[in-house]
Amino acid sequence: MHAFADLTRTLEGLEAPDAAGAVSGDVAWQAERDAVLHRHLQAVPPADAAWAVGLLAGRAPRPPLTQARLRQLGPALSGLDDWLFEACCQATGDVAEAIAQALPAAAPGPAPALSQLMADELPRLGGQPADVQRERLQPLLARLDPGGRFVLLKLVAGGWRSPVSALTLQRSLAALAGVAPARMALRLAAWTPAASTDATRWQELMVSASADDARLAPAQPKPFTPLQL
Repeated sequence: MHAFADLTRTLEGLEAPDAAGAVSGDVAWQAERDAVLHRHLQAVPPADAAWAVGLLAGRAPRPPLTQARLRQLGPALSGLDDWLFEACCQATGDVAEAIAQALPAAAPGPAPALSQLMADELPRLGGQPADVQRERLQPLLARLDPGGRFVLLKLVAGGWRSPVSALTLQRSLAALAGVAPARMALRLAAWTPAASTDATRWQELMVSASADDARLAPAQPKPFTPLQL
């Protein structure tokens, strides 16, 4: 999760050139965003890469908590008195940000992986009583830094927004897989990150053009041959 939170923060920090900027500036900005995405997707495990693409493509699962429930849990999760937590919410303008910043430094030990959180931990929160949700969230938040906590809470209670456009993501993934952007757009149209931590979903996106053609060949319609009388 740390890596994904860093990715979103970096992408959000790359400002687009203004309208008066030259075309070359826009090209350089797009190339920098592509490079950031490529470095992340090549560095993380395949299951984490698949979930990162799913979230960046705007396909986050339905949040297991409501914003009202997260605000209700806020004082217990942050360790603050009710009045102080409300003051922090007013100061930050965001419940997730208030909780993320109020907690102490992350506990020692590895942080939970993005795929683990999305496939295993978040589904366990849905439909549970408030005290159960609090007990399951607290150890997850304790192992994350403020950036990771903020992203996690946005996924938990809604409000997650992708920092890249669909076209940017398609182009970047196409370059990484070595296929045409149009082909990658078709792959993404029917693709979602599976509710698992395996690598098969990522491999489906990254298959080469030749392998894709071979896989699809049996399903292609045969050319029409006029009947000879």
